[in-house]
Amino acid sequence: MWLGHSLAVVAVLFWIVGVCHVPLTAYLALAVYPSISLTLLRSFAEHRAAPDPQHRTVVVEANPFWRLLFLNNNLHIAHHRRPDLPWYRLPAEWQALRRDIEREPDLLVRGGYAEIAARYLLAPAAPIEHPGFGLPR
Repeated sequence: MWLGHSLAVVAVLFWIVGVCHVPLTAYLALAVYPSISLTLLRSFAEHRAAPDPQHRTVVVEANPFWRLLFLNNNLHIAHHRRPDLPWYRLPAEWQALRRDIEREPDLLVRGGYAEIAARYLLAPAAPIEHPGFGLPR
């Protein structure tokens, strides 16, 4: 898998730098870094350490821009319950699950990614130690 990934990275870099003449530093700073940052934002917002596995994923109800950018993976509980669904069917699955999830308010972020930023931009998000650390397996 890593060999295939490495070959793909070399091919992309050859195209970007060699054919399109985009400086490597510009590509890394203006495309790669922002892309990874957005991916990590989504992953951070939708995954959490919790003793109960049913509480480890969260739904972030986002506006249409963010939903399209993340291909509806912000509807993360629906994605985890039905990973076989294509991205464009996740909203319907979410609507089917929503009533049950609303009973667990800590599993739903209604304010979207703005609420995530307001909560955690300047404050620690969680303790470093996983809450299940030391429990019998």
